[in-house]
This record gives sequence, C-alpha cells and structure tokens, in this order.
Amino acid sequence: MKGLLLMLMSMAQMLDIINVASVTITLPDIMKEVGYKVDQLQWVTSAYALAYGAFLLIGGRLGDLFGHRFIYIMGVTWFSIWALVNGFAKDPIVMSVGRALQGMGAGFTVPSALAILTTTYPVGPERTQALAIFGGTGAIGSVIGVLLGGILGSTIGK
Repeated sequence: MKGLLLMLMSMAQMLDIINVASVTITLPDIMKEVGYKVDQLQWVTSAYALAYGAFLLIGGRLGDLFGHRFIYIMGVTWFSIWALVNGFAKDPIVMSVGRALQGMGAGFTVPSALAILTTTYPVGPERTQALAIFGGTGAIGSVIGVLLGGILGSTIGK
C-alpha cells in the first residue's frame, strides 16, 4: 500500500515538472497557434511559476486545516481541469490566466504530497528513500518533459 501511495505522490510531482518543461520547449508553437506577441510570450511560463510559488505555502496550510488528502485531490483535479482548458486555448489571455490557475493547482499538490509522504513513512531510512524517490521523479519529469515537448511540438498540428 505504501508503494502505491509513493507512486501516486511521485507521479503528481513528475506531472507538474513535465508540464513546465514541455511547455517551455513548445513556446514557439504556442506563440504561433495561440497568437502571442513576442513580448507577451514569457507569461506562458511566468504565470504558472508565479502562481505555483505563491500557492505552495497556502496549499500546505490548507492541507493542515482541511486534510492533506483532500487538498491533494482538489489540487490534482484543479490542475487537470486547467491543463485541459489550456490545451484548447486560442487566446493569449485565456491561456495566461489558465496557466496561472494551473500553477495554483500544482502549488496545492506538492506540499500535500510531501506531507502525506512524511506522515506515512516513519523517520529513518524508509522515509529517506521515499523522499529520494519523490525528488528523483521531479528530475526524471524534467527530462521527459523536454523530450515530450520536442516530440509533440514537432509532430502534432504540423
């Protein structure tokens, strides 16, 4: 059961990182398809990063108040809804706001995932290994995101 929990928490971390890395690679395609001007394009990544960073502490505190499992599930759901909206966005404002709201969802998932892991695994080697796997999936997600962004950006919509 702990292994499944670790996998689910790590997959959320990986998806958050894949999202950032893949979008960064596809920025030229996003500019063309959505209609961003060159000086506006930084908002695709910045809106996400600003909201993500802003909601890390808030997400952690909400998890303390309402339960980390509940906030984790709400964060993943929120992240997924806005990922879908962003996938169909054809307007720069819609995409920028959607990216910020998606970053908010990611800001809720990560602190709750860490809290769930640290309360599930006892202090010692078992927790150390679980947190190492969780952190390692972020690094793997970065590599996968760059690859996926390149593959999807060069094949879909061409």
